[in-house]
Amino acid sequence: MSDVRTVTHLLRLSDRRFVRTQRRYFWLKFWFYLILIPLYCALFGLAIWLLNRTWHGGDWLTYSITLLSLGTFGIPLARVAILRDSRAHLFAPVAALRQAARTGDAKLAPGAVEPSDATSASALSSESARIGPLRRPASAFAIVCVALGALFLLVLFVYVPIGFAAGNPSVAEALIVALLPSGALLTLLGWRLLSPLYVRAGMDDLRWRGASGRLRRISWHAVHAFYRVSNSYDRETLYVLDAGASVFAWRASMTAIDAPQTLASAHLCTVITARTGLPLRDLTVEATRIAELAPSDPPLAGGAPEPAPIPGIIPRREVRRRGRIAAIALSPFLALALVSLSLMIYQPHYYEGLYSQAHAHRPLYSDTLAADDGDWPVSATMTFSEQAYKITDDDSESILYAAMPHSYDNALFEVTARTVGSDNLSGPGFAIKGQHFADPLLVFYVSPDGTWWLKRTSSLFRYEGYKFIELGDSSAIHSGFGADNRIAVLVQGNSFTFYVNGTYITGYQDDALSGGQVGLYADPSYPDPNSHYFRDFAIYPLG
Repeated sequence: MSDVRTVTHLLRLSDRRFVRTQRRYFWLKFWFYLILIPLYCALFGLAIWLLNRTWHGGDWLTYSITLLSLGTFGIPLARVAILRDSRAHLFAPVAALRQAARTGDAKLAPGAVEPSDATSASALSSESARIGPLRRPASAFAIVCVALGALFLLVLFVYVPIGFAAGNPSVAEALIVALLPSGALLTLLGWRLLSPLYVRAGMDDLRWRGASGRLRRISWHAVHAFYRVSNSYDRETLYVLDAGASVFAWRASMTAIDAPQTLASAHLCTVITARTGLPLRDLTVEATRIAELAPSDPPLAGGAPEPAPIPGIIPRREVRRRGRIAAIALSPFLALALVSLSLMIYQPHYYEGLYSQAHAHRPLYSDTLAADDGDWPVSATMTFSEQAYKITDDDSESILYAAMPHSYDNALFEVTARTVGSDNLSGPGFAIKGQHFADPLLVFYVSPDGTWWLKRTSSLFRYEGYKFIELGDSSAIHSGFGADNRIAVLVQGNSFTFYVNGTYITGYQDDALSGGQVGLYADPSYPDPNSHYFRDFAIYPLG
């Protein structure tokens, strides 16, 4: 935006709008911060909560994807922090130029047109006259308004009949309510900005209708300066009547394409200089110099000045500033990512350390499961056979779940299990049941194909459906039918950590299962029933 058109735009602002324009970016960033920072903190808190869940659950892939998506929210925050008005370095020079034009500083604002005595007398002797047509200064904004208004109205004319014809009058009515007022207002505003401008120059003031139709006026005695800026790019000249609190501006072509507008502009210039007694000053040279200004960078180490900026190339100082702001905005999530990576690497060692710590104590309860001692349920599907507790699938509607006789917290439950049959996706493991019948059932088991499964069901009925939480394979699992695996679950309140042959596998956390009952579990097999054998059951205290 550092061109003559930008300087021209700033020159035609009133004093109040000039100050408000300088402050706009401050308030824009303030409201962005007011909305984004609490949301950013909330997302960061969510990421920490997810990290805690992942620490107990172990699904680091899902967590990494979630953290990446949450962390990218820091990018718009950084963009808002980096946001800077590209016209900022023009405000002070333009303000100085405006003041110089008002005080008549010939060095900054050389006189361009001085009214002759004959024209001054002619202008002063005339009564209030209508002068025009003139061109308003806001051409680009007018084109945008007309284009948007025409687009809205086009959508109405095309889709409203389609909506009524398709039997959706509610959609058509919604389009009418949403687009008709805005389309009509935008079209009207754009048409007003593009339409010719007429003014009345009276003995006391200058009056004209604004784009909104409101009557506006400038008293001749309130005028501070009258100046023009020519832009060779679009071959137009902007005339500005500066009265401080209010400003009147119009455009004129530098070529004689539109003779009526050229004559009206020249006549109005004569009237203004005659009424105000101020010369028409040409600020084109100084405006061009201001437009070529660039923000100065501090000298480099050793006092050498930094090279002049190249158009289209961001200065090194700005690159460093943006890098610092982006680092500040993204550093919490980057730090959390590093912490997460460290925890992911450390997690197996930590939980395997707890496994070893539990084994350092005497068991709270142990049972070889070689014979019926009255602690375990016995039925057609749950029997003692071959020196082990055997659970056989019989295609019943109930889940094969044998609740253990004792309940402990902060303890490690462990059993040796194997599978005999033909379904290599079925297997033995543990189940954790909530304190109430309606509470969910969490199951973990290993299958002969070398995979482990973590599932959850809403009831004790087999056909209610499972929710697959996680599955995977591990070199610690002994695969094949008849292979023994030492399966364990560490219960810590609402957290459950699972092991196979002393190796950490995964974990899960659920408040609904806190204080629940641990039991032996056999996953249903298909099509032929599998038999699952359990032996050497033990419970170890954690500490």
